[in-house]
Amino acid sequence: MDDFAIAVSRYRRRKYDQSINLCDKILQGNNLDQSAWVLKASSLIRKMFLDDIEIDEQGIGDQLMNDDSINSVARPGTSLQRPGSQAGQVYRIYYIWVFDQ
Repeated sequence: MDDFAIAVSRYRRRKYDQSINLCDKILQGNNLDQSAWVLKASSLIRKMFLDDIEIDEQGIGDQLMNDDSINSVARPGTSLQRPGSQAGQVYRIYYIWVFDQ
């Protein structure tokens, strides 16, 4: 099987280190192979992204002691509702028909 096909297979299986090593092997033979460069760069990016996720994890203490909160009551004057005096009233208009006889 072709080394590039194996490298793509390893990339899809999230085995980024193996994919990078195979791309290096391909690039030693032909350093102008753009597909190998793209796959290697993508593997490096995905690998670093996974490392960043592991660093950014918060502990349970950080989650419990989180001071960020949202108010449950709106500030005065910022409501989108209309004032209660006329809201929901139905207006009835009566027409009187006058016929001349």
